[in-house]
Amino acid sequence: MLMFSVFVFGSVVLATISLFMTLEGKAAEAKELILTISGVFSGPLGLILGYYFRSEIEKKHSP
Repeated sequence: MLMFSVFVFGSVVLATISLFMTLEGKAAEAKELILTISGVFSGPLGLILGYYFRSEIEKKHSP
């Protein structure tokens, strides 16, 4: 699961960089792009990753 989350995070970062390069550095479009990416990480993806890491911590602390 950790490799999957690293893959997803890397893919999103690379997609953001490639989209920003095609926008030629326009600030308004970059702002919208950053808001979209942060919404993805705080929304469903954040929920999935938080649930996974919480279950991993509970496994380590249970006898």
